[in-house]
Amino acid sequence: MFNLNRNKRFLLVVATYGTFVGPPVAWITILDFSLLPLDFHQDKAMWVGIMAVLVSGVSPIIMGRFNDLLQGHIKTLLITLMLATTAFCYWFLLLSYGILEVTDWQVYTSVIGICACNYAALPLFFEVAVDIAFPVSDILVTGVMTAADCLASTLFLTLYSIPNIETKRPSVVAPSGRPGNYAPGFGCSAVFWKIRNHSQVLGVAESWDAEFGNFNLY
Repeated sequence: MFNLNRNKRFLLVVATYGTFVGPPVAWITILDFSLLPLDFHQDKAMWVGIMAVLVSGVSPIIMGRFNDLLQGHIKTLLITLMLATTAFCYWFLLLSYGILEVTDWQVYTSVIGICACNYAALPLFFEVAVDIAFPVSDILVTGVMTAADCLASTLFLTLYSIPNIETKRPSVVAPSGRPGNYAPGFGCSAVFWKIRNHSQVLGVAESWDAEFGNFNLY
């Protein structure tokens, strides 16, 4: 463990991994709240989450195969996946601000793209970390990486427990006609909905009616 603490290249990989992977992994667990301002209630948000999880289970296998075929280009693949994830996040941000007209296919594509590209980078990050930390045990290296992921996810979810965290700025009407007053969030994935107060967040489940059609977060 002491050798890992002195390995600056490994610590840089751990910090990058935690920052890049942690927030989207946590975000998928609260996806229904993020999609609510886009008129995706639980019955629709559920299918977005299911599709994202299914595709995310396949994307690491596909990317691992690409890495085997393109030996020596693992850093290029990682950068490409990170840029792709950022692009999908920005797409979702534009939808959340009302700059782009919200359609089902755009929401599905942006969310699935975020999760798929993010999860596809996991095996590549682990391979880079193990190579850099050699001859330290692979188990120890992967444990440190997983701890960084969990820490970043915890910090991300902690934001939802802070009262009155909304971004205070004037509401604007985007070209699509939707109010552009959603607050950007944290990390590469971001939280794309506005928290008015702590009690309101805690009362989401209680306020949701049986048909999931009449609840308004605002």
